Amino acid sequence: NRGFEICVHVILGLPGESHDDMLATAREMARLPVDSIKLHNLYAVKRTPLADQVQNGEVELMNRDDYVRTLVDILEILPPHMLVERISGDAPPDYFVGPSWCLDKPAVLLAVNDELERRDTWQGKFYSP
Repeated sequence: NRGFEICVHVILGLPGESHDDMLATAREMARLPVDSIKLHNLYAVKRTPLADQVQNGEVELMNRDDYVRTLVDILEILPPHMLVERISGDAPPDYFVGPSWCLDKPAVLLAVNDELERRDTWQGKFYSP
C-alpha cells in the first residue's frame, strides 16, 4: 500500500460479452484490493466505429431492463465496503447515439432501487471473501 486508493472502471455490455462474463468480472473485482468501482453500460457516440456498428445493426446495446438486472446481480457480488461511484454513463447529447434510456439518469437510479427492493437484496448480499 502506497497511499493510493484504487478505483476500477467497468463497462458492461461490450460486444460479445455475456451475462456470465460480466458476473465473472464482478467476482474478480470483488477479489482484488479495490476501494471503489465505476460501472456503466456501453454507449455509442457519433463518428466512432462503434456508432457505425450500432447504426448498421452489427452491435446491439443493452436495453435498460437487462442492464438493471445485470447491475443488481453485480452489486450483490461486490463487497459491501466497496464504494460504487457510478452506475450509469452517457455522453453529451450532441455526440450521443445510444442507448437513449441512459440519458435519463434519475430513471435509471429509480429502476435500480426498484429492482433492489423487488428482490429484497443489497450490495454484498452474495459477497464471499
